[in-house]
Parts: sequence; C-alpha cells; structure tokens
Amino acid sequence: MTKNCKICEKEFETNNRRKVCCSAKCADINKRIITKQWNELHSRDYQRNRKNGCTLCRICGKPIHRDVHKRSTATMHDDCVYKESAEILKAGKKLTDAQVQRLYARGYTIKEFIEEYVNNE
Repeated sequence: MTKNCKICEKEFETNNRRKVCCSAKCADINKRIITKQWNELHSRDYQRNRKNGCTLCRICGKPIHRDVHKRSTATMHDDCVYKESAEILKAGKKLTDAQVQRLYARGYTIKEFIEEYVNNE
C-alpha cells in the first residue's frame, strides 16, 4: 500500500494502515505536533475552568461560575433566558418547546412569565 507522509508529503510503501510517517524523523516531528495540541487543549486555564465548575453561557458567551459542590446542569444565565424569552414574546412569536422548558425549570409558567416580564416592561 502506498501512502503519503503526513509531515514531508513523500510517498512510501507500508503494510500498516495506521502508519502515517515515512521515517523515524518524521514520526518524531508528528509526535511533537500532537503533544503540543494535546497540551494546549489540557492547559491550566482549561483545567482551572473545569475545576471551578465554569462553563460558558450558550446565549451571551460569558462564564457561568457555579458552586463546585452543587453540580448544576445550567448552561445559561437566568437573566439571559428571561431576556431572550421576553424579546421573542414581545415580537409576537411563539416560544419553542426548549425555551418553555427553560422557563419551567426556573419556576415560571408561560402565563406567569408574560405577566411579570413582558407586560411590566
């Protein structure tokens, strides 16, 4: 089987389907590249955010800091959910099932939410 080297693009013969480099020198370079990518992915900042329970809000993109001992599954700020839902209702559109479930999870029915947020603003 003829393959192209991942590093130098030179053709080489191999019987091993998993081999991607033509020589030991290219294999070392490939290993350094893969190690560098792995280290960037698992850097201290990445680990620190995981330890602190920090995730990014799916609506605004800002970090959500949660108590480490209370493993909440929240991926959005409450204020972002309320603001997004209020804007949709003010525009005269209907909330999706997921948006309705987000409101229910925060203790609101649609009627209560409309009375409190949409009509008062």
